Amino acid sequence: CILFLCFWAGFAVVADYGFKNGDPELLVAPYDQFGNNCGIGAFNSFPKLFWILENGEIKINNTVCLESCPQSDQDSVNCPTSYPVETCQDIAYKSYTIAGRICLPDSSDTLEKLTESGAFELASLDKVFNDLRVTWNTIVF
Repeated sequence: CILFLCFWAGFAVVADYGFKNGDPELLVAPYDQFGNNCGIGAFNSFPKLFWILENGEIKINNTVCLESCPQSDQDSVNCPTSYPVETCQDIAYKSYTIAGRICLPDSSDTLEKLTESGAFELASLDKVFNDLRVTWNTIVF
C-alpha cells in the first residue's frame, strides 16, 4: 500500500512539473511533412492538417498545415509562406474537419485510399479525438 502511494505521489510530482514547464498542446497538435506543428508557434494561423493528393493518390507523408479545410476543389488554400511555392498549388479537394484539427477528404474513394495507406482507422480516430475533446478537463483534473 505504501509503495502504491509513493507511486501516485511521484506521478503527481512529474505531472505537475510537466504542466508547469512543458506544453501539453504539443502532444495533440498534428505536424506536417516538414516537421512543423500545425496551430503552434509560427504556424498558429494554420491549425488544420491536410493531406495532398499526388497524381490522384494519397501519400501518408505528404501533408501541409492550412488555415482552413477546403470546401471544394475550386477553393484556394492559404499555406504558410515558409512552404515551397509548388507545395500549395492546386491541392484543394472537398474536405471536412474532424477533431478541429484534421482535414479529411469528403470523397469516399479518396478517404478509402487514405485509410488503406495506413494513416488510421477513421471511425476509431474520430471517436478518440471527440472523446478527448469532451473529457479532457476530467482527465487532467
